[in-house]
Amino acid sequence: MTDTIKYSPMLEQYFGMKDRYPEAILLSRVGDFYEAYGDDAQTIAQALQIALTSKESGGGRRVAMAGVPHHALSGYLHKLVAQRFIVALAEQLDAPVPNKLVRRDVVRIVTPGTLIEEQLLDGKTHNYLAAVTAVDDVFALAYTDISTGHGAATAMSGQAAYDEVLAELARVAPSEIVADVPAGVRAAMSGALEASGARIAAPSLGLVDARERRFVDGYASRARRARRIHQAHGNRGER
Repeated sequence: MTDTIKYSPMLEQYFGMKDRYPEAILLSRVGDFYEAYGDDAQTIAQALQIALTSKESGGGRRVAMAGVPHHALSGYLHKLVAQRFIVALAEQLDAPVPNKLVRRDVVRIVTPGTLIEEQLLDGKTHNYLAAVTAVDDVFALAYTDISTGHGAATAMSGQAAYDEVLAELARVAPSEIVADVPAGVRAAMSGALEASGARIAAPSLGLVDARERRFVDGYASRARRARRIHQAHGNRGER
C-alpha cells in the first residue's frame, strides 16, 4: 500500500495550485519573495543560476526550494520567458496574519506572446502571439501584438497551404504560436519553425481532438472562394 504524501499547509496550497497549471512554473508570493518548490524549484535554479535550497515539508521531510526577490521579478521573468517557459504567478490575496495560512491564488499566466511590460519587450519589434487552425486543406492564421493592439489575419487553401502558412509565420516571426491543429501537424510545425525560437503550444482542454470542426463564413470560406476564382482564371487562360 502506498502512503499519500502529506505536506505542510503552505506546501499543500502550493502543490494544489500547481496541479491546476502542470505545464507552468509556479512562482508563489511568500513575503518579499516569489518561491517555487519541488521540480519547479530545481528548474528555476538551473535556468536562472540561483541557489537551490530546501524547506521543511512536514513529517521530517524536506522539499527543494528556490526563490527570487519580488522587486527583481521582471528581470527573472524575462529570462524564463526567453527560455520558452510558461510562468504562473500566485499572489497573496490576504494580509498576513500570525499563525494563519495566507490565501493565495494564481492571478496571471506569463507566456512569450502575452508580455505587456515595456521592460520585457523589444521596443523596436512587435511581439506577436499567433494562432493557427486548419480544416481540410484550409489553414487560417491570425496574429496580434497584445502590447500594442496591432494584428492581422489571413487564410490559405490548396496543396501548398501548409507551406504558405509556414512561410507567413517565418515572415511575421511570432514569439508564441497556439496551433489548433492535429498533434502530428503541430509536431511537424514545431520542427520546421525550431530555428525561429517561437514557442508552439496546443490549445487547452484538448479542444483540438474533441471539437467538431465546421466551415463558417469568414476566412475559410473566402479562401475556398479565392481558390475557385484562381482556378477559373487559370482554366480560361489555357483555352
